[in-house]
Amino acid sequence: MRVRSWTLTCSVIAFLVLICPSPASEASQNEAVSILLEARDVASTVKDHAERTTALDHIVVAQIGVDPPGARNSIKLIPDLLNAPNHLVSLAFNYAKVGDTQNAQEIHAEIYKLSGSDHGIKLARANVLGHVAWAYANAGQFEEAYRQLAKLKEKYKGENFAIFDAATARIAEALAKHGNVAQAIEIAKSVAGDDPYPLMHIVSGLVHTSDLPRVSMIVSDLEESLQQYAKWGIVTAQIGLNNLKDAHTTAHAIKPGHAKANALMELANHYRERRSCQ
Repeated sequence: MRVRSWTLTCSVIAFLVLICPSPASEASQNEAVSILLEARDVASTVKDHAERTTALDHIVVAQIGVDPPGARNSIKLIPDLLNAPNHLVSLAFNYAKVGDTQNAQEIHAEIYKLSGSDHGIKLARANVLGHVAWAYANAGQFEEAYRQLAKLKEKYKGENFAIFDAATARIAEALAKHGNVAQAIEIAKSVAGDDPYPLMHIVSGLVHTSDLPRVSMIVSDLEESLQQYAKWGIVTAQIGLNNLKDAHTTAHAIKPGHAKANALMELANHYRERRSCQ
């Protein structure tokens, strides 16, 4: 019972760290880092292998959120960590999100130090490489981003990994953020059949910049099915700008289907959340 209570405690620690969105002070951040290192050392003494590795796994998840270098060190120190490949994928994702190409590349090197040749490790390595491509895109280094994306597709040719389209879509969104909207739209359209969300995000971002003539031109040039998702993106932006009358109009102009249902649901959720805050 004591061991299982310990596992539950680790789960709670990880959960609390991950769900707290407010920025912590430097002192509290350092305290969290210190406590997690102590928790890792204590968890390492648990005798039961399954309980020990489960507890350590929860701690590494928490470290990824507050102490990436500590998480990386834990992965190196714990050879039988349950989800080491997936933890490295999460780290690469976080580095890529902020355009940290150096650390993303380092994670790509580290994942090859893990033993294993099964489908899981192969998928994890592909995901990390996709995040490397995204990191370069977010850093504005698009030539290198395309090179890494091509490397990903060549290395894992014949596989049907979701990261192929996911990395492509994220590069499109990065292009839009760096001002190359036309190219971003073309790339987003190439994956929109499976993932329309990047197209939606790009259109939504343009609404936030008040570039409405460009938005209208982009939407009118899309094929009919994609127009509906683009309009959902417009609804999302209008809600964010508190233009609720316009959001109503746009949502009801969407043709019946998945996009319209979700746009209306988003509107309903906005009103529900606004009411709960009153």
